[in-house]
Amino acid sequence: MLFLLSLSLLLSLSGIVAAEEKELSLKQMLLTPGDLTKAHAEIETQCESCHVHFEKSNQSPLCLDCHKEINQDLTKDVGFHGRLSEQQTSDCKSCHTDHKGRDFNMTGLDLDNFDHSKTDFLLDASHKNIDCSNCHTNLQDKISTLPDGIVALPVGEAFRFKQFKCSSCHADFHKEVLGDQCESCHNTKSWKQSQFEHDKTDFSLDGKHQNLECSSCHINNQFENLDTQCQSCHLAKEPHLGIFGKKCNDCHTTNEWQNKNYNHFKETGYHLKDSHVQVKGREVKCIDCHFETLNPQTKCIACHRADDIHQSSNGRQCQDCHNQKIWKKTDFNHDRLTTGFELLGAHKNASCDSCHIPGEKRNEIDTANGTGLIRGCIDCHQVIDPHFSKLGKECGNCHQTDDWQKSVRFNHDFSDFPLTGSHQLLVCESCHISSEFSHQSQKCISCHKADDPHKQSLGEQCGVCHNTSVWSHWQFDHQQQTSFPLNDSHQNLKCELCHNSEKADPLKPGKDCYSCHRDDDTHNGGFGVDCQQCHSEDKFEDLAF
Repeated sequence: MLFLLSLSLLLSLSGIVAAEEKELSLKQMLLTPGDLTKAHAEIETQCESCHVHFEKSNQSPLCLDCHKEINQDLTKDVGFHGRLSEQQTSDCKSCHTDHKGRDFNMTGLDLDNFDHSKTDFLLDASHKNIDCSNCHTNLQDKISTLPDGIVALPVGEAFRFKQFKCSSCHADFHKEVLGDQCESCHNTKSWKQSQFEHDKTDFSLDGKHQNLECSSCHINNQFENLDTQCQSCHLAKEPHLGIFGKKCNDCHTTNEWQNKNYNHFKETGYHLKDSHVQVKGREVKCIDCHFETLNPQTKCIACHRADDIHQSSNGRQCQDCHNQKIWKKTDFNHDRLTTGFELLGAHKNASCDSCHIPGEKRNEIDTANGTGLIRGCIDCHQVIDPHFSKLGKECGNCHQTDDWQKSVRFNHDFSDFPLTGSHQLLVCESCHISSEFSHQSQKCISCHKADDPHKQSLGEQCGVCHNTSVWSHWQFDHQQQTSFPLNDSHQNLKCELCHNSEKADPLKPGKDCYSCHRDDDTHNGGFGVDCQQCHSEDKFEDLAF
């Protein structure tokens, strides 16, 4: 009875399934162990694609019917699958199983520990350390991450190469001019290091040519019909501008382009030394002298015309003064026997053109007679003469050659105004506002007007009280030098109390008491102006009456 009920139930379910979904048979629904992986999802209802119904025989032939590329690998013993053991290849499900769910990774490939030697391409040297995606460029796009961090790898095209050529990964710098056999020059240790044997060509590399990049000579990947003359590559560095021809190897070698063995004296008769060999730390180049012709003139002026600050005024015998060590340092002796003008003091360090204006032929020395133009001080120093020639042209009367500005030797004692006291310490400009040093007033007030506290109420004869030693110390004897002796309370009074601008004559104010004590008169003039009749000089408030 139980069997009949079960069979009835199965038939009922079979009818429902037949009515609603005909893709799966009743057997399939009852026996399916789980969902297929994403890669097989499209054939999930086609069990016969992978299984023979209710047969436990090996299903591998059905797998290979779909995976034809792997079948070819197995047949030809190539690729990863072609190198597996017979036990592994006889039953696909020994490595690849399904019905574990949509997100199940059925490839089981471990990228981190994969042995690439089991493929057709052995990884060696620099290839060992590169990431898989460097060569399998579409790998990253096909990798997906499953729940719990499981990585699902793609199958087929992500790992399969149609051909194993270097150009598949390495851009061909030569643009296929040299073909696709990259390994004939390059290796897996270092792509940039070439093993090409240049000695087998018509141009053997030696000297510094051995370390050059190929592109240094083979511009734009031109490897055939190249000019092997030095100038074809060194024209940009050729300083001779073709003057010496094209046989560079007559002077240069591949070990050192700069020629250090050329004997200029032996070959040309012109001895190069000192600055003609090296100047300012820079080695003199041939083109510095041979800039127009192979055989230039040997006279100094031929090369040093631009350096001739004399503008040919001293002739063309440059060697009379200059030497090959330092052009600007001359050997010319300017003593009196040669020129008639001995250089002393600061004149020793003066440059020639400080006195000898370039281009003036009249400055040329007459070496036959030992004479020449002798300049006076004013000829050179007129432009800095602050006196504007008002003191004449004999500058040597005051100035000396050691220092034009210092130690001026003018003796003021021989003038109309000898300097005494503090006047001796003053600089000329203290009194002589203008450097013309024209005649100045000898009155004290002309310089000391600002120092006069009396505001000229005592006149302009400052010397009556003051002297040149110290202006603030003065000596005036009112008892002896005036007719009004100062007694008692008058002794300690300030001068300006009596000598002030309110007086008609501040220098000679009135002698009567009333002249100063008008404001102190409580009598308002009632007793006249002879205050001394009652008052004394000792104390005005005390009465003698």
